[in-house]
Amino acid sequence: MHALSTLFVAALLVQQPQIQNGAVETRPTSGLDRDIARIAATATAPTWVGWRETASEGTGSACCWYTDDTQTSRGCTVEPSVPNTRGFAGMNVPDPRPTFPSPTGPARLEAGTDVLVLVRLVDGHVERIRTYSDDCPLDAGGRQVIWLEGVPAADSVKYLSSLIALTDVSGTPTDLRRRINSAAITAIGHHRDGSVDSLIALAKQSSDSSSRSSAFTWLGRSRDPKAVAFIEGILKKSW
Repeated sequence: MHALSTLFVAALLVQQPQIQNGAVETRPTSGLDRDIARIAATATAPTWVGWRETASEGTGSACCWYTDDTQTSRGCTVEPSVPNTRGFAGMNVPDPRPTFPSPTGPARLEAGTDVLVLVRLVDGHVERIRTYSDDCPLDAGGRQVIWLEGVPAADSVKYLSSLIALTDVSGTPTDLRRRINSAAITAIGHHRDGSVDSLIALAKQSSDSSSRSSAFTWLGRSRDPKAVAFIEGILKKSW
């Protein structure tokens, strides 16, 4: 019984993201779209919602490195950076780059096999999407982070796909729209399960050239036979 309890606790710890400088609350998912809608409706300040999925092969590590004359640290700040606030030697300018503690304990042999997806909710809507490797330390910038456990890959891909505008966004207030489109497609591309059908649909249906190009890029990286067949079919038609 003791051994089973130890394994259960260890499994929970493996699932927890490495988040510092934030109020992290873990909840079981009851449906990703419903969960995020409820959180967005009640959040009174910018709030992050995150979850974990199995990463597709060959996507590489998604993390950040900070280095200066005194130290090098690995980890990412999830909050948007403040322009023109990087510290300089001899100047009284704040440096927003976080300091991450050195890793302790045994190395995680399975680290980097999952992807962490985080969405930033502001004023009831998704304002930003971030994607990281599961072994990447994160700094939440003092924000609340709601971590959802047990999100099925199909739910994740479906939700991210719902954030993508299929029509050309060139005539709309575009910085936000294009950023959401690009980040959502990147997050979908990092999923091992359920992503290929969504990317193929985007490649076929989207009239937004940037989104369509991103979908083709991720399909070209995929080792899934369906993605390979789709790309080969496109190439044959162009010959």
